[in-house]
Amino acid sequence: NRDMKEVLMVNLISEYLQAGQFDNAQQLYDNTLEYATAEYGENPQMTAMVYFEKAHIYEQTGDLENAIRMMQKSAAVFEQLPKNNFNRYEDAMEFIRMWGE
Repeated sequence: NRDMKEVLMVNLISEYLQAGQFDNAQQLYDNTLEYATAEYGENPQMTAMVYFEKAHIYEQTGDLENAIRMMQKSAAVFEQLPKNNFNRYEDAMEFIRMWGE
């Protein structure tokens, strides 16, 4: 069941983050992106969200340079998507601004 697999992936990432296992969380985000691409094709919304979440992992580990780079990738994809409740472009730009200060 695709939906169940995706929910389990997201829950496991959350557990890794809560346990401070950032390397495992990053690896699972990469696997999630590969899975999403294989399952749905090039899905810009999913790609943008994975970049968005990975940026936060970098931020939590103190790697602001990579956090900003990843959030910039997220913003670039979000910018091309329709403006709706799922588009986090404005949020991404705000994090880039905050982390750059």
